Amino acid sequence: EHERLGHRPLNAEDYFTILKRRWWIISIPTVVLPILAIAATFYIPPQYLSQSGIQIGQQKVSNDLVKPVVTEDISSRLASINQQIESRSSIQPIIEKFGLYADQHLSMDDRTVLARKNIDIQAMPTGFAHSNGVPGFTISFTASDAHTAQQVCAEITSLFIAANLRSQTDAAGGTTDFFKEQLN
Repeated sequence: EHERLGHRPLNAEDYFTILKRRWWIISIPTVVLPILAIAATFYIPPQYLSQSGIQIGQQKVSNDLVKPVVTEDISSRLASINQQIESRSSIQPIIEKFGLYADQHLSMDDRTVLARKNIDIQAMPTGFAHSNGVPGFTISFTASDAHTAQQVCAEITSLFIAANLRSQTDAAGGTTDFFKEQLN
């Protein structure tokens, strides 16, 4: 049913009169909320995210000719490397090298925890999934300075690559040692 003012139906002029009397209900939130949002941006510190993508390549030689040296599942290998990278012995030199969180006057334990929270490692699923469905992963680091975020992300990425090469070299070395023993 139509709303009624008294006993007659409301028309456009009635709605306009009501809107003129209650202008502040619309205009105050329209003006105040954007001002508050802009003011809040001055108090929220900026955060910069640097991200590296690492693509996992498949074995170049056919599995029929040469059995893979590293048969460990990619996701479990990533988890293992991730634990190595996020260990205090790996993170503390990065914190000291780049002076992370030095202005916050925190203990090294607290700085290490904060650095771990700002490191994010995610699998990159794609349409051409290989290597057990994980063709690659991204490493990201968040910091209050763009240059620092980029440098720390690059450092963590190089640690990942070095740890993966060490893992593959150790596995290949173990296989070679086994064959030498069997040959002798």
